Amino acid sequence: MTYAALIALDWGTSNLRASLLDAGGAAIDTRSAPGGVMAVQGGRFAEALLALCGDWITRHDCPLIASGMVGSRQGWKEAPYLACPAGQAEAAGQLTTVAVDAASGRLLHIAPGLQCVDASGQFDVMRGEETQIWGADLPDGSCCVLPGTHSKWAWLGAGGSIRHFQTFMTGELYGLLTQHGILGRLMAFGNSRPQDYLAGVRLGLQGHEPHLRAVAMGEDDVIVAVHQAHQVIADGLGVAFLLLHGAGLAGPDQRIAAQRHQHRFAVAPVEVTIDTLWLGGHKLRQPRCFSTRN
Repeated sequence: MTYAALIALDWGTSNLRASLLDAGGAAIDTRSAPGGVMAVQGGRFAEALLALCGDWITRHDCPLIASGMVGSRQGWKEAPYLACPAGQAEAAGQLTTVAVDAASGRLLHIAPGLQCVDASGQFDVMRGEETQIWGADLPDGSCCVLPGTHSKWAWLGAGGSIRHFQTFMTGELYGLLTQHGILGRLMAFGNSRPQDYLAGVRLGLQGHEPHLRAVAMGEDDVIVAVHQAHQVIADGLGVAFLLLHGAGLAGPDQRIAAQRHQHRFAVAPVEVTIDTLWLGGHKLRQPRCFSTRN
């Protein structure tokens, strides 16, 4: 018989995901619900948790731990941010505890987030992604990218510690520009034009920040120029996303190039010079390509 050793929660903005784990970290069972932080009304976080996995909590006398936006100011209880570099040991020593059920005395431990300041003095934070990075058990010195609404690039040090990271709001800006701006009217669905996709990414990679700013500001001359040059965008991908995506890669690429890494990472198939890159726990080896469309 397999015994449960931990109830692990990935509690983000939109969703609550729970995993019942054995002593080796393998999943015995998993569940999820659209019960993210923004969906919990009136601070009823305990109710949301018990509704998803209350039977696990009753049946298994094991610790509960959570990471993600549940530890933000909008969450159940604010957990601190640790300054980088930071690793699992530092995080384990700064857990924030809340009572799940006063009658049973069961507690939930919330993992802290991370914060860092780059060489230019820019402040950045992450909350939840750090546990994914540590869970991937990556080699020291790895560069890891976690795509999403707020894409994160992270650089690891000794012992899996996160030395520094950088956030790119590609997904959120894309949504805002295409859903609430004039760029949305340039969208064309159902047309596959990969050459347009590559052209847009290359613009961003080449450091065309004026194009990016102009598109974000909705300047008609740049929109028309780019639209005439590239016409419709493959599968609904907008001009904004192409430039934002390239700019998102260009920032880390400049940092990586300065560190004189040698391997190459192909992006459909625009190449960026890097060392070892990890994408969602998967090592990208030369000359493998992956789709950046999702």
